[in-house]
Amino acid sequence: RTYLSNALDNILSIVDHPPVQSLFGRFKGVPAVVVSAGPSLDRNIDLLRVLENHAVLICVDTSLGPLHRAGVRPHLVLAGDSSEANFRHMQGLGHTGAALVAEPMTHPRIIEEFDGDKFVMSFNEILMKKLGGILGDFGVVKAWGSISTGAFDLARKLGCNPIVFPGQALAF
Repeated sequence: RTYLSNALDNILSIVDHPPVQSLFGRFKGVPAVVVSAGPSLDRNIDLLRVLENHAVLICVDTSLGPLHRAGVRPHLVLAGDSSEANFRHMQGLGHTGAALVAEPMTHPRIIEEFDGDKFVMSFNEILMKKLGGILGDFGVVKAWGSISTGAFDLARKLGCNPIVFPGQALAF
């Protein structure tokens, strides 16, 4: 119910913002850095500032705050969680320089309060399949239990190569 309720609350964003599919293939051969909020991020966060002009920095919603506070400006931030707890990770950040890529099930305040460009993605849920048939292809980003897998899939679909993963503590 929460997913459907959020998607309905976000319906204007679905219609008013471009699909992430419009970015697919536009960064062929450009390195990507997929930034997650794991413990290794603390050790590597200062190095990311150097990469801003040399790679596409894609972060997950939970890592945007630490990056912003460290002065790192990611290019894209993914959000796909329906909970208010996830909204608090992004609450009050102001302008971060990133563009938001959000699935409509995302908590509505994330999309409403985000200061920057916004793109709509689909996790290929039934509602987005139906809307895609009416409004056109949004671009499916696959996420398998973690938004960081969605960030990886987005990097692949952007055409990025190589792709590296600071903050993705796979041991957890």
